[in-house]
Formats: sequence, C-alpha cells, structure tokens
Amino acid sequence: MKIWNLLSASLVTASGIEISERKDFIRSRFRETWKSYVTNAFGADEINPLTGQAKSEVWGGWGVTLIDSLDTLWLLDMKEEFTEAVKKISKVDFSRGKHVSSFFEVTIRNLGGLISAFDLSGEEILLKKAKDLADVLLKDFNSPSGFPYTNFDFKTRKPVPEADASLANVGSCQLEFARLSQLTGDPKYVTVALRVYDVLDRNKKGPGLYYSTVDVNTGNFSSETLTYGGYGDSFFEYLVKLRILLGPTKGRKYLRMFDESIATMKRSLVSRCKDSVCIGKLEQGMYLSETEHLMFFVPGMLLLGEEFLPKSRMGKLGLELLDGFIALQQSIPTGLAPESVSFSSSSPLRIQNPHNSLRPELAESLFYAHRFTNDSLYREKCWDLFVGFDRYTRTRFGYAEYRDVTSTKKSANLEGNMPSYFLAETFKYLYLCQAPESVLPLDKFVLNTEAHPFRIPH
Repeated sequence: MKIWNLLSASLVTASGIEISERKDFIRSRFRETWKSYVTNAFGADEINPLTGQAKSEVWGGWGVTLIDSLDTLWLLDMKEEFTEAVKKISKVDFSRGKHVSSFFEVTIRNLGGLISAFDLSGEEILLKKAKDLADVLLKDFNSPSGFPYTNFDFKTRKPVPEADASLANVGSCQLEFARLSQLTGDPKYVTVALRVYDVLDRNKKGPGLYYSTVDVNTGNFSSETLTYGGYGDSFFEYLVKLRILLGPTKGRKYLRMFDESIATMKRSLVSRCKDSVCIGKLEQGMYLSETEHLMFFVPGMLLLGEEFLPKSRMGKLGLELLDGFIALQQSIPTGLAPESVSFSSSSPLRIQNPHNSLRPELAESLFYAHRFTNDSLYREKCWDLFVGFDRYTRTRFGYAEYRDVTSTKKSANLEGNMPSYFLAETFKYLYLCQAPESVLPLDKFVLNTEAHPFRIPH
C-alpha cells in the first residue's frame, strides 16, 4: 500500500515521492479533486476551489468539467467514476442550452470530450450525445462565408451574428467534426468544417501567412496580426493533426499548409534571446518581443510535425524553445509558469504578467519532448511542474489559479477559479509524462487542443 494511502492527504507532499510512484501519486491527487467536484458540484460546469461552490453556465451549462474530464478518468483507470459520469451525462439534453456560449470552447471541450470518451470506452450513448451537440453546432456555420460565428445562442439555437472571429475559432473544429464523420459515416460534419480551410488557404496573404482574425461575412482576414498565441494557436496545430487523423492522402493538403506556416513562423516570429531562442508575434508589421503561456505549446507541435516532415528539422527548434521555457520556470520560486513574458536579444525571458491560470501548454510540450526524445530530463521537468502546482495551488476543494508566481505566500495568491481544462489537459499531461507509453500510444491516438485523444482509424 502506498504511503499516501496510509496518511492524511494534507500530510503528504509531492516532493518526497519516488520516481516509480509518481504516476500513482498524481492519480491520487486527481481522484481527490474529482471526489470534491462530485460531492460539491457534480453536473455543474465548474467548482470554486476556495469555497466548493458550484459554478453553472460557464461553457454551455451542461457540466463542462464533467465532460472535459471523462477521458482523464478513463486513462487514469478510474472506471467506476467514469461509469458514474456517463450515467449523469446520459440525462443531459445537448440539443438545448440556456445561454450564449463560445463555439470554440463548446467544440473543443464538450464535443471533443464526448468523442474522445467514446473512442476510448465504446459507450454508444456518448457518440449519440456528440452527434446531438454537433447537429446544433452545425447551425453556427450559417454565415455568408461558411465560417462559424464566435458565439452561439443555445437557447434560441441561432448564432450571434458578429462579423469578427478569431482564426482559432474558425480553424479549431476540423479535428472534432472530421472524427465525428468517421465514426458516424455521415460526411456533413467534415464537409462543412474543411470548407473553412479551403477559404483560409485561398485567402491567405502569402505562403503560411494566416492572420489571427477574420471577417465571417467575407472570409477575408481582418487584421495583420500573426501569432501562435491567443486568437491563432490551435489552428496551426490542427493542420498537422488533421494529416494524422485523415492519413497521407486526404491529409496532404493540410500538411502542406502546416509546413508553409512553420516556415513563415521561423522567418517572422522566431528570434534570438540571451542563451536561447524565443518566439514573439507581429502586429501591423511590427515585431513584439512577447510570449504568452498559450504559445508554450509550440515546442510540442514542432516535435509532432517533424514526425511527418523529417527534413524540416523543426523538432530541433522546438527543443531550443522549450529549453528557454524550462529555464524560465526553474528560475521562479513557485515553479509555476507565468501568463506572459517578454524578451530581448540581450536578456532571457522575463515575466510580464505573473498570473498562473493552471494552463497546460508547458506540460504539453514536456510530454511530447519526453515521448519523442526518450530523454528523462523532460519527465523530470514535468514532475517539477506538478510539484509546483501541488505545493502552491492545491486547496481543500481542488486547485486554484495563482495571482503571482514570484510570491511563495500561498494564501495571499489563491483565486477562486479551476477551469475545466486543468482536469482535462494539465492533469492528463502531467500524468502521461510519468506513465508508460502504452497508456496512450501516439501511433494510435491524436489529441485535440483540449488534450482529448481521438482514435486514428488507419
């Protein structure tokens, strides 16, 4: 019996756990957090980690933490809890909602979570619920360009007709809709989603030049901002992941778009900073030496991309970027990564916004680095990251966002938010870094941007 099963959880710290016991310890912490959610907020979108109060109607109102966590429960071998969660979800009516919500968030969290849980378990009710939700989401593509609108009113079942949308919003549903078509045999889902990529490819401002906002009325780009952070990020990863899901023939076009995008990123966004390389963004043609935590996924994406474009050597760039992110995290007393940093040619990454939102991107890149290099360094750094979360953000009811990563005064920095992605993504990547590859083999599954694994059918 593990020592943490003999002692009160509050008396055990992650820093003293042996390497062979790490994945089980992470599982025990997840189980503890899940039990708190079930006891205090089961079926609600989220739980307040400071008070235990339920938060309803955050992303759809159907219980996004419940749905987002399904595949984590399965992968962590919490099958009884998984079955209980599926029973709860079986009573949810996804054809109706109570309020306006983000098309992007509902797609990657709710739809992605349902599809992934079906792919892992084979529970037919989950596929039915995914189809019910997708049939409603299809109505959001009813724009002049065929792009999905940013927000959808699930009460009236009509899109909110706003012209501006982010590249991530219109370009991060293709994996979910493609997998659903594969599972149902109905091409209507993949057809409407991939039509968006046809327009984006046609309207790009140059090879691989996809700006971060679009006009859903015209299908044209509406800004001159190029970023792999917010507004852009997941569009770029979905290009290579579609190649994985669809195969070499049907996915050839998207691999070409990905290859062109990375070439543009190297030319326009990557620069030298002290002792490393860094990635910034372009706004109106001006280079900004700023990196968001959302961009910390880029190393993992590049390592994945090199598997299909070996001559590109993009994996080497990914590891160089990751070295800088690791050095930053290791220099911070809490071991937590900040929301954003700045840099210059004469200085390393410097904290710009010290807030930590329990985001997964650093853990994600460490996971891919460990898988593709087999270097134990990345598993160790992933464990260091977990220790930081466990020491400074853990509460009685879960894990809390942290106001200032440079401060070790825990009680003064905890905030009452635990986004569903912490259980769906962050916890999952932290666990997978310590678990055998057989738990989730990357030759059999591809993960969406919410870390939901979809089975590769070929």
